[in-house]
This record gives sequence, C-alpha cells and structure tokens, in this order.
Amino acid sequence: MWCSQCRIRDTLGVALMACGIFLTHQTMAQAVATCDSDTVADSASPNGSWIAVVQEDTCTDGAFVTNISDVVHLLKGREKPTKENSVFSLDEHGHPENRPLLDWLSSGELLITIPNKSLVGLQRDKYRDVMILIKYNPPIPLSENAFLSSSAFLHGNVSEETLIIQHTH
Repeated sequence: MWCSQCRIRDTLGVALMACGIFLTHQTMAQAVATCDSDTVADSASPNGSWIAVVQEDTCTDGAFVTNISDVVHLLKGREKPTKENSVFSLDEHGHPENRPLLDWLSSGELLITIPNKSLVGLQRDKYRDVMILIKYNPPIPLSENAFLSSSAFLHGNVSEETLIIQHTH
C-alpha cells in the first residue's frame, strides 16, 4: 500500500511540475517585449543652441523583467532623441529622486548631477562642442575616489566638496 501511494504522489508531482513548466513556457511565448520613453526633464543652454533632455525609458520583456533607465540626450534645433545623441544614462529603478539633474555651466558645458550610488550605463565626456561633466551627490569621499581612480573607474578633477568627473581619453 505504501508503494502505491508513493507512485501516486510521485506521478502527481511530475504532472504538476510539467504543468508549471508548460504554463511558464506559454507565458514566455505570449510575452511581448516593449519599450516606452517619456521626457521627464529638459534644459536649454544659455545661448539656446542646445537642449538637454532626460528621457525615462521603461523596457520590459513582457513577462518577468522590467528595466527603468534615464537617458540624457543633447538636441539641436528640432532633433529627436536618438542613440547617437545620447550622452549619459543610468538605471534609476523607478525612483524619480535618482534621476539626473541638468545644469548648464555655460553654452559649452553641461553639468549632470547624480546620486553617488548610481549605476551608470553610458557616460560621454563630450558631444560635438559640449563638454559633459558629472557631479556625484553627495560627493564621493576622497578615500573612495582614490580607490575608484586606481581601479580605472574614474578619471578627472576631484575636490573634497564636490566630485566632478571629466573623462580624458
């Protein structure tokens, strides 16, 4: 009697597992990957020749994974945001307080301020005639910056009050 109950339980377990795999496969087969972009901030350069735009890109595989990134684009005239004019991106994980903040220091220098624990995906040091500077807030302590610089994560001008990174290649 014990063996017949074991067989029934084992058969039922295999059937339930197969059903779960089938349903997961069906969900994945029906999933449609999508990406949506919304403009969440913009800032014109002092002379008006450039507009820096922050777009929130929300991409999902349609089933299990959703990624939210903020991308900074530099636009001239009536240009639309594209991969080519993307100058900076970070994963903000759906937290608006983690978005990059834009500040034009001059018509040729854009300062992007980000949380110091940001996961940066793209970081250009220059786009056409605009230098792009990154400021971490709160500032990364010099002791941590020394580690990051020696590890080839950061290069540039550093002060105790603020950390502004300007890549040089």
